[in-house]
Amino acid sequence: MLLCISVLGVYGCETQSECAADADCDDADSCTQDRCRLGRCAALRIPGCCHGDEDCGISFGPRCDTGSERCVECLVDADCDTGMTCELPAHTCFAPRAGAPCLGDGDCESGWCLNEIASGYPGGFCGRACQSTGDCESGACVDVPGGRTCLPICRGDHECRSEYLCMPVAADRGACFPHCTLDAQCPAAGHCNRWLGLCAADTPGGANGAPCADDADCKGFCAREADTGAPGGVCISICSPARLPCPEDHEACVWQLSPYLGSANVCLPVFDREEGCRPAFTPLVAVEFLPEGDPQAIGTCQPACRGPSDCASGICNTFSGLCDDPLTGSDHGAACTSHADCKGLCLSFWTGGYCIGPCHLDEPDCAVGSACIDLGIQASCLASCQSDTDCRQGYVCEPTARVCVPPA
Repeated sequence: MLLCISVLGVYGCETQSECAADADCDDADSCTQDRCRLGRCAALRIPGCCHGDEDCGISFGPRCDTGSERCVECLVDADCDTGMTCELPAHTCFAPRAGAPCLGDGDCESGWCLNEIASGYPGGFCGRACQSTGDCESGACVDVPGGRTCLPICRGDHECRSEYLCMPVAADRGACFPHCTLDAQCPAAGHCNRWLGLCAADTPGGANGAPCADDADCKGFCAREADTGAPGGVCISICSPARLPCPEDHEACVWQLSPYLGSANVCLPVFDREEGCRPAFTPLVAVEFLPEGDPQAIGTCQPACRGPSDCASGICNTFSGLCDDPLTGSDHGAACTSHADCKGLCLSFWTGGYCIGPCHLDEPDCAVGSACIDLGIQASCLASCQSDTDCRQGYVCEPTARVCVPPA
């Protein structure tokens, strides 16, 4: 059953005018075609999208450029370290790219080259041996092939060489990790393993989206069930909006509605209605990052366990679709600001937030008091109702599906 609803906002079926200008709408909303629409940031909750500095962090930059509603590294020179300047319109602190290329140890001041053949680091990467971050004058101590090394701190992908990603290693800092996407970025090895981002041969294993128990089961990395709650685990590749494309043509670099991978950007197959999802997974909204233009909403198969048999632990939270996930928070239809407020997931762009859960249209499996509805890009459990009085303030009872939804 398809309602007159879109996951990018609520669109009515009538033509009654409710605004003439943005000033007639609530903060962050805009007047479009005579109706107040949720702003891009408010509607999608896209990582790196912001209304103020409090919405930003190390992964996307600490300052909010309110003009573009994007988290950036700097707005003025004072936001940068001493001796650095804020380059506009990129909003980045000018600094030498971290991690010098090398062919051998003699090319590095530290005397240690993570060379392309032995380590898989594209173009080689000068490291410095360490035991802990305290051993690094300016950097983070991380595990790499061959030992532990100090990798220079970065604030964004732009501070890394083009074949590297700035990945968070702590709440307040990141480090440059290998992420080749082209064979040309691996002049010594001659081949880029795009699933791993290393200059190495492709490995056997499942493609992105396949089940897995550990990394050896995947061409890329395994998001294990025990770590993420994804039933049977799921193979992924790491990606970045600034470092596309993904290994396969039918994949997208996305951020997911389900919290099972945290705020990581990963490559996953785009949902295909003819192929459907593997058992214990269902389509949910994801935000796809594009080389140019604003991110867009698409569907990807995400966790939706139906019962204990889907989980190695024997514990399935059917509200969230995750294994071994504590059943705390509010029921479907309740107000929320984050997933932690719900037994299931938080559809934060609906008015006041709305607790939902993943479901399977072929065999609806929602808890008592809710119904499985096709929202066009995902299948979700919404609170059931018989009349508007059954819904919380600000919501109405859709007369055909009998579920509480935002008013048109």
